Amino acid sequence: MVVPGVIRSTMVQGNVIASSTHEAISGYNPHGPTTNRYGTTPEELIELVDKLGNDKFGVCWDFGHANLSGMNQCASLEKLGSRLIALHVDDNRGFIDEHLVPYIGFVQWEPIMHMLEKIHYKGDFTYEIHNFTSGLPDALQQAAIDFSFKVGMYLLSQTNK
Repeated sequence: MVVPGVIRSTMVQGNVIASSTHEAISGYNPHGPTTNRYGTTPEELIELVDKLGNDKFGVCWDFGHANLSGMNQCASLEKLGSRLIALHVDDNRGFIDEHLVPYIGFVQWEPIMHMLEKIHYKGDFTYEIHNFTSGLPDALQQAAIDFSFKVGMYLLSQTNK
């Protein structure tokens, strides 16, 4: 969750679909087959947010999950528009939820960053890349963290063009 405060999560069929703090709640796009889970498509997330009718509720978009589901991320983000209040920024190669630094996997980042600018996204840019440093020796951890920071700064710079 990107808003400070105490985090509470709601689980549905093993997926976190909502996290809340004292300030905001975000619905979450879990990955996997969309036939058995509510809230895996932009349309379902929009329906959920709109039915709640509270501007303190919005959508948390996970780029890795959307990549695994084969979604058109730019079209999805455009549909979500102002309902988008949080991002889980991570990459993968399309087979498992690897939680890699952007550009290490197959997510197409430049069009996504331009779409975030187009919809006037103002929320946080939360990395979910814990697997990126797993297995690295301690001597390389700081270099990996520095690289991750540079990648994030580069991505953010793509919205200022």
